[in-house]
Amino acid sequence: SHRLPSIDQELLLRAKEALEAGSGARAARLLEAVEDQTGPYWLLLRGEAWLAQKKYKSAARCFHGAETFWPGETAEKLEICYREPGL
Repeated sequence: SHRLPSIDQELLLRAKEALEAGSGARAARLLEAVEDQTGPYWLLLRGEAWLAQKKYKSAARCFHGAETFWPGETAEKLEICYREPGL
């Protein structure tokens, strides 16, 4: 059967734009539509979307998955997560 090309890159780009525009909920919806949800960049953006929605535990889980590839970006985000109560 004929496979459609993946639009993951486009979705990641739009999710990043949504985050920059301050829309964590829109970013989250876009990221959930991505086929490959294992890559470090997906994890970084998904963590940021969770963070924007104040879901610190889920955000921390994503940031930990991405920290080998994005140490600088994840370190300060993890700090924010762990400052919040309930972790």
